[in-house]
Amino acid sequence: MFLPLILLVTFCSFHGSDAIANPGPTCDVGEQERVHGGLCSTGKCQDYCARKYGAELVGSTCVDHPGKPNRECICKLKCCNSGCWGDPHCWTCDGVKFGYQGMKKHYVLKPIQAYRTLPYFTISQVNRVWEKGPMAILDVSEVIVKDWSLNVELKVPDPGTSQYILKANDKVVSIPYRFVEYDEYREHFLSVDFGDAAKTIVILTTSFGLRITYSTKGSGTGMYSDISIDTPRHPELKDQSHGLLGRWNGNPDDDAVDANGVKQPLDDRFSWAFGDSWIVPGGRTKTPQCVRDEAKEKDKKKTDEVDPKVKARAEKLCKKALESPELTGCAKKIGRVVPLIKNCITDLIYMENERKREQYIDDLIATFVSKCKGKNIGEGAAVGLAV
Repeated sequence: MFLPLILLVTFCSFHGSDAIANPGPTCDVGEQERVHGGLCSTGKCQDYCARKYGAELVGSTCVDHPGKPNRECICKLKCCNSGCWGDPHCWTCDGVKFGYQGMKKHYVLKPIQAYRTLPYFTISQVNRVWEKGPMAILDVSEVIVKDWSLNVELKVPDPGTSQYILKANDKVVSIPYRFVEYDEYREHFLSVDFGDAAKTIVILTTSFGLRITYSTKGSGTGMYSDISIDTPRHPELKDQSHGLLGRWNGNPDDDAVDANGVKQPLDDRFSWAFGDSWIVPGGRTKTPQCVRDEAKEKDKKKTDEVDPKVKARAEKLCKKALESPELTGCAKKIGRVVPLIKNCITDLIYMENERKREQYIDDLIATFVSKCKGKNIGEGAAVGLAV
């Protein structure tokens, strides 16, 4: 089932002549290099970024850190966007769409091997049974930055509640939260903040360019949360990370290669073999057959019981929204994958009434269009260079 993703990607502001035309959200990554003479003090920040990142660069800026002698050069890179919405339907940076219903903790993204300068980080998640439908939805997301000995775990709101629960190294902490360390040249940080006044959106950002947006929709048993991940189009990440959300390298054909190096079939509902291969060691290595059978049976039963008039109305609403030039144009501009029409239809027919179906479509359109108009929340992701 596809549920509407409230994806918060940002258009960063740029400073003076260091800015170039902005094609979409940026990712700001910190590096640990010392450049002789100082990039900011000598006015070489933009030139350095352009030489190092070429076509992946959007712009640059310099920042001050209170009490620190050196300014930091920030290279703003293009982002690679991937994520999972609803119960859960996922998309990769290279545009592959599929579903996975596994409950066991599984890797969403992890390094193939340690990066040269970027910190070693992993993203994993745990799903739970969605009471409203026959499938699974996001329950807990975990980000580990091994080089910083930092483990951040975010539990999304349970049905009937509105509270996110955040833990840092197994201790409950409040939001906003910030982990920060300094070396002589730059700032290393991981921040977690609310993205809206209603506290339905949480945004995790880091100094190495990772940005994760969590958004919660619905109410009561119909509540669900989505995850959208922006990673920088950094040369150390290209073809060097893998997981449930594939590997960014411009080649969609290898996004279905599992943890054992075997290409697996993907489908828009389950993709058991592929998804189960990414289960974090320490438990079972695949979803039990009885669970798989039950999920398929419930899905079929739900589909068979649909009122034909409701299905026809859902088809009309979804096609009109997802095929509109405004939405498809916005999706291209912000680097977002357009949902599958059949997944949209499935979600609508499971909703309780026409008002909720129309609200679903309105929210879906607003998710894309607001980004095109620059009404975004949070900071962009960038590469910081010590000066």
